Amino acid sequence: RSGQNKIFVSVEGETLPGCPFLVSVNGGAMDPSKCKISGTIFEEGPLVVGNEYYVRIECFDIFGNPMCRGGDVISADLKGPVDEEIVVTDMMDGSYTGSLLTRWSGSYEMRIKGNHVEVAGSPATLRFLSGKTFPPNCDCSLSKLPDSRLTCVIGVTASFEVYTRDKFGNTCDEQDSADAFDVLVRGPEKFNADVEFLGNGAYRVSFISNMSG
Repeated sequence: RSGQNKIFVSVEGETLPGCPFLVSVNGGAMDPSKCKISGTIFEEGPLVVGNEYYVRIECFDIFGNPMCRGGDVISADLKGPVDEEIVVTDMMDGSYTGSLLTRWSGSYEMRIKGNHVEVAGSPATLRFLSGKTFPPNCDCSLSKLPDSRLTCVIGVTASFEVYTRDKFGNTCDEQDSADAFDVLVRGPEKFNADVEFLGNGAYRVSFISNMSG
């Protein structure tokens, strides 16, 4: 084990002058297979795009002694829908901190290397969910119609769909609850349309008009 040791030397029961002698045992080279990874990236869930997370890498030598110094080459990145590099900071005490933030939802692999060799626990599979619905980025099926105009018949149900997206443009297809959605129809008559949550971030809006116009 690394650390401070004392050596006692005696001859015929008498301790030599100057005892105890001090000996410092330093840790060996960093062993990637002994590293430990932790941090908010594993502790907070579910992971959501746009949020910043941290990963901590603690380094040890082949005997499990903690590295008490910095200077090793630690690199980390995310491989997924869009590859992201993780910025790693050397804390100069044998530990390293990486910060990451991604704007694209989906499954990723986080790879961490120590001195160009993958550390224990790498790769780690992560899944980032889309963020909250951001109305300016939402899509509506009406926009695909000529002049964005829906033609319907009096007394017959008409409908269209709305597809929600977050502020980064990700489809909110993993939402398991509905947004507070209101649709108001104005014209010769004024009324609220019915909104049905279809799941996967999609909504169906339906209404019946009793007046032409």
